[in-house]
Amino acid sequence: MIITKRVPTSQQQRMKHMVLKDHIYLRPVMLDDLQRAEEIASVINTSYTSDDGWTSITSFVHGSRVTSKDMVELIHDTVNYDKTKTMFLCVVQCDPTTQQESAVIGTFLIQGGGEAGKGSIFPAIVQRSDTPTLTKQEQQIVKENECCLRLFCILPKYQSHGLGGRLQRAGFLYARDILGYPYAIVWVFEHRTPALLASYRKIGWQMIGTMAHPKPQCLKDKSTRYLLLKNDLKLVKSVL
Repeated sequence: MIITKRVPTSQQQRMKHMVLKDHIYLRPVMLDDLQRAEEIASVINTSYTSDDGWTSITSFVHGSRVTSKDMVELIHDTVNYDKTKTMFLCVVQCDPTTQQESAVIGTFLIQGGGEAGKGSIFPAIVQRSDTPTLTKQEQQIVKENECCLRLFCILPKYQSHGLGGRLQRAGFLYARDILGYPYAIVWVFEHRTPALLASYRKIGWQMIGTMAHPKPQCLKDKSTRYLLLKNDLKLVKSVL
């Protein structure tokens, strides 16, 4: 089910707002969201630094994840996603009576290769097993047909109700059907719980290598690495 303000004339317009649950929907950020930069940063930091929920990373790193300044820059960098091939999405809760947005409760970043399809660089050194013919230097470049999924989170009090799974599947559809990426990459801490890693495999993620942490000074255990996972978005169903 999609929310639209007018009769859609293209798939992009139909998917501009995607309903995840009653009174909760997903949409790309707009310049108007600059006034919510602090709120969005708080949502991300609360999701990742709270001791509750599947997004918590407090056992791995020190400090906050992002700042409100980071969010201002990210909003400016992603509003023209047709050119940048990078999209920042917000999960928004609406007032059931007025249907006006009342709060941001989650985020999802689809990070692409930049303008003109130029490949972006991984934030840290990677070792990939799916590209054995590439040199070590070439493996550090995200392929033009791949996007990286980041800042995928839901506030802890909204977790454990299926919303996270619907958010991830909706993000897949934005990445594939609007931005045109057939493959997605994500990185997760190697010591995540077996249940969480199993949930990734259940929806198509396959391990393709490892990645160092881009800011090792923030790690509680300096030897901690990321697992690099890849998903074939061509296989994702077009319904939530």
